[in-house]
Amino acid sequence: GASDRITNSVLDFDGSVINLLSGNGIQIGTNSSVQGVGLEIFNTDHTARNALRLYSDDGNANTFNSIESYVSRGSIVTPTVNAADDSLFGYIHYGHDGTGYIQSSFIVAGVDSQATVSTGVVPGNITMGTTPDNGVTNYTVTINKDGNLGINTLTPSKKLVVNGNAQVVNELLLGNMDQTAINGLTGANGMIVYNTSTNKFQGYENGAWANLI
Repeated sequence: GASDRITNSVLDFDGSVINLLSGNGIQIGTNSSVQGVGLEIFNTDHTARNALRLYSDDGNANTFNSIESYVSRGSIVTPTVNAADDSLFGYIHYGHDGTGYIQSSFIVAGVDSQATVSTGVVPGNITMGTTPDNGVTNYTVTINKDGNLGINTLTPSKKLVVNGNAQVVNELLLGNMDQTAINGLTGANGMIVYNTSTNKFQGYENGAWANLI
């Protein structure tokens, strides 16, 4: 229409929707781009299950496809500092229940809830959740700012924290430590280790280490 224009390499539209009516949709560079980066957006390729493809050159160890998200508490023009527990980017997945689209699962990256944002530091976490039969979404897996992994907890304090039942299908190898290393531990009731100095399993109970067998 008369209001559409191309000026200085910028394409402007009055409307808010671009309709892709048939074919593969949008192709920028694609897999034959001489610049090394390509983008394809599909709207009919159901057999290949592809809605979006990215191509890039693996020129060095640090080259890879990425989708970057820049988020602040302020506006894009005037960004302000983020705060603990802010969500920064996510993949949220919906399925149709016969009436409408309902959230099924998600993966969200954000600012760690136990962190403080400061100059040059935005401590992060990644949370994954699923929806069980009762329809209430669970926060099932969290990796926090310290690299701790939590199952059914948003604030894991150890390298692995499981809030619920656990099952090990095959063998379980406990910590193998000599007496010096064991003496250096901050004991807590319920700890179990294998003492390589005495070749004994030991447990921390009632405030002290004791042989289990």
